[in-house]
Amino acid sequence: DGHELLVADLGTDHLYRYQIQVQGTLRPHPIQPKIAFPSGQGPRHVVFHPNGKFLYVVTELGNRVFQFTLHDGIWEASGSWSTLPNSFHGDNLAADIHLSPSGNYLYASNRGADDIALFTVEANTGNLTLQAHIPAEGKGPRNFALLADGRYLLIANQNSDNLVLYSIEGSHATFISSTPIPSPVCICARQ
Repeated sequence: DGHELLVADLGTDHLYRYQIQVQGTLRPHPIQPKIAFPSGQGPRHVVFHPNGKFLYVVTELGNRVFQFTLHDGIWEASGSWSTLPNSFHGDNLAADIHLSPSGNYLYASNRGADDIALFTVEANTGNLTLQAHIPAEGKGPRNFALLADGRYLLIANQNSDNLVLYSIEGSHATFISSTPIPSPVCICARQ
């Protein structure tokens, strides 16, 4: 809503919560200045649900998506889900997280499993249900973007030097192309 800033701190396992003042200055949120995570999770990126009631955080070290629900001005933990396939047993670092513009789908990238976890979002509770793991078609999907109102998924594979494009329809993804580009780490797309 433009009145709050959240800062993920991987090293302290906290989200720091600030109010944005009229003059543009920040002050710690008076009710809840920080949100703690279990030790070693490493919160990395945050996304707000379009309805303003749900907050999702991907943890780089714990490979989980944590959900928080807003109650009386306080973000309360309301669930967490693994980003990894059950069959994966190697090293992984979760990286990025995005919601579809509708708020019906949540995506989180895995560097190691080299895929994008796709969840559906239950409208009333915000709870997640894993639907698929979309192959990154490369190594180290550090960043990704949803384009054209969520109809396309563009993945930046840092360790295999390529951008991968999928079309998205509901919880189904169809590979379109892979384009060489040296060490892509961030996608900033105009909508």
